[in-house]
Amino acid sequence: MRSKGWTRPERLSKSGAGCREADLSDTLDALRSSGEGGGATLARTLLKGLQVMEAFDAGHRELSLTEIVKMTGLEISGARRLLTTLVSAGYLQQDARSRRYRLSAKVLAWSVAYLGNDPLVACAYPVLQNVAQETGHQFELCVLNETDCVVLLSMTGAAQKLSLVKGPSVGVREPAFCSPTGLAILAHMPQRAAFALIDAGPRERMTDHTVTEIEAIMQALSRTRETGYAITDRACHPRAVCLGAPVFDYAGQPIAAVAITLDINEYTPARAEKEYASVILKTAQAVSLAYQRST
Repeated sequence: MRSKGWTRPERLSKSGAGCREADLSDTLDALRSSGEGGGATLARTLLKGLQVMEAFDAGHRELSLTEIVKMTGLEISGARRLLTTLVSAGYLQQDARSRRYRLSAKVLAWSVAYLGNDPLVACAYPVLQNVAQETGHQFELCVLNETDCVVLLSMTGAAQKLSLVKGPSVGVREPAFCSPTGLAILAHMPQRAAFALIDAGPRERMTDHTVTEIEAIMQALSRTRETGYAITDRACHPRAVCLGAPVFDYAGQPIAAVAITLDINEYTPARAEKEYASVILKTAQAVSLAYQRST
């Protein structure tokens, strides 16, 4: 039986309200099918260059020309020109022996510029730093981007086990449908918008405990709305129990979320909820208030 907390909305088209932002592949496909009028204000070469840059993710640290062509769908001659340009500009490096490409350290300048100028990060930093030191656990600030949540800020207390961290924290993407921050944000969006965003993603299993059925996810959103926080049990990481709560702007819109990560070997979901539900709620409220005062 379905809970009374939600009803299945009619399926929205990709252009409907609340759907994920179009990625670069979608944009390029739209340009190809729309003729001159649809792409009059868009620089196609720039979009293609960004598409090449996005091919270098955590699973593809080095790529050959052939691999980039296969991943992006670009013509080999055009891809070669883009790669040569990006190497010349300093954003990519090419190994002299293997001829494979990888990102250069120059791309970090964009991250530094973003994080250094984002008022949300500035407001959340002292709050997360204090609570991480007080509790000894890991806290994160995340925002929704397309169908994922992206870590903007991560603070780790002394008690946190490094084995829980999956690579560098800042910049890590996790599917919104199963992450504590994603559930916390989605629960406070309009139901149709949340459903459309969840339905737009692939909903792949991250662990054996990842819930992928959309009805179960929508029911979890209903519970999150009632309690004010989301709780996940090894949904994204095999040893992590997490709680997340939304951060609101002055208009009451969810713009981000904070989360705490706990070790499943030390904290059952029930214990985590009992000991840290109020902590994550107070942390989210503190960040929300600081951000609202700054804007």
